Amino acid sequence: MPREFVILSPEMPGDAAFRAAAEAAGEPVSMTLDAGGLMARFHTRALDPLVTVLHPRRITPDVLGPELARLLPGRPVLHGLRPDAVAGLWWSDVVVPWGPAEVAGVAVAERLAALLGGVLVDRASDFRSADAG
Repeated sequence: MPREFVILSPEMPGDAAFRAAAEAAGEPVSMTLDAGGLMARFHTRALDPLVTVLHPRRITPDVLGPELARLLPGRPVLHGLRPDAVAGLWWSDVVVPWGPAEVAGVAVAERLAALLGGVLVDRASDFRSADAG
């Protein structure tokens, strides 16, 4: 089972950000774009998977906004946000395989989030908001 992350960002991920983020791996990385450029797959030189960024979706109050608290419960990035405050953000699912390439894959994901002015949220981490008991 891979590590799962979410990038929440004000900018939609695209080719330029994907290519710039690939440099964070610290090793030569190849990248392919699928789904009309909306899914990026990063690989090591040996074609081992490094990180996959899935089709980004715009967060709207009526569709994903109310779901954020359910999908990412207790995450500090969501603490105190009203559904209309997240409208316009992009939600991008990110998958990083466990194993030798994990550190480089996470570095690429972190760099991509930073380039987009967003945050990388580890879906497995057990964050609690300040009011959680």
